[in-house]
Amino acid sequence: MARLCGLCAGACGFACCASSRAITRRIEVPGRAFVLSVLAVGVVAPCMTVVAPCMTAIALATGAFLLGVVSDAPGVGAGANGPGQLISVTTSTAIQLACMLAVSGAAALSTARGLRSVSALSDASAPSAKATVSRTVGERDRGV
Repeated sequence: MARLCGLCAGACGFACCASSRAITRRIEVPGRAFVLSVLAVGVVAPCMTVVAPCMTAIALATGAFLLGVVSDAPGVGAGANGPGQLISVTTSTAIQLACMLAVSGAAALSTARGLRSVSALSDASAPSAKATVSRTVGERDRGV
């Protein structure tokens, strides 16, 4: 039963990822929507810089809890836990820790990409960057 649930969860996750990517590729975004996205990313970026480290801190605290259970209370760690009482406390906590570390890594990567995009978009909106882009486009048109 657990394998069936895992298979269903994996299939649903893949379907959600694949369908959202397929839809995103087919959407044409008008130019003025980028102005809204720059504003939205500018608001979200500070939140990302707070949330990602907090997620990592919670994952590390869970790791410290797991080490404490394994070293100080092995009887509690060996107790049944989870659906159907099939796995132990340490196993379920280790699975949870692995998932939390994976999600924390994804959050850190998303934060780094988001901050890079904010800086790139803010650099592109600066007058000197616009002049540079206009000059290089003009040079390309003239064959320089």
